[in-house]
Amino acid sequence: MLSIKWSDEIMSVGIEEIDSQHKRLIDLINKIIHSIEDGNQIKNIEIFIEDATAYTKYHFSSEEKYFEKSCKDKDQIKKHKIRHQEFIDKVNEFGLRLKNNNDIRDGDGIELVTQLNKYLSGWLVNHIIVEDRGIFKKNKS
Repeated sequence: MLSIKWSDEIMSVGIEEIDSQHKRLIDLINKIIHSIEDGNQIKNIEIFIEDATAYTKYHFSSEEKYFEKSCKDKDQIKKHKIRHQEFIDKVNEFGLRLKNNNDIRDGDGIELVTQLNKYLSGWLVNHIIVEDRGIFKKNKS
């Protein structure tokens, strides 16, 4: 599994606080990826997921405050908040499914954490590059 690499050129939204939070989210997801690669117990991966989920909620709240201040399209903000909640719900679903596995070396556990990795990395990178950058760029004052 490949780690996510930050790129200012394609990922920066131009706001230091948000970029810093995005980098932290990438670090947290990379910890999950490395934990999977190292064959850590599901319990260790669950801890990383809990940390990532808590930080994600903090980040989403912070990002949404920026949008509420700068974005004139309230429907766009509403849709963005829905996507944020869908992400949290999906990660929580993965977390619950992982609790039913004892070790990622179990065939089902490996498949599940592979799905989790693909979802986390794919969603986050797409969300930052397409959605967040698009909104910040569109509403730059």
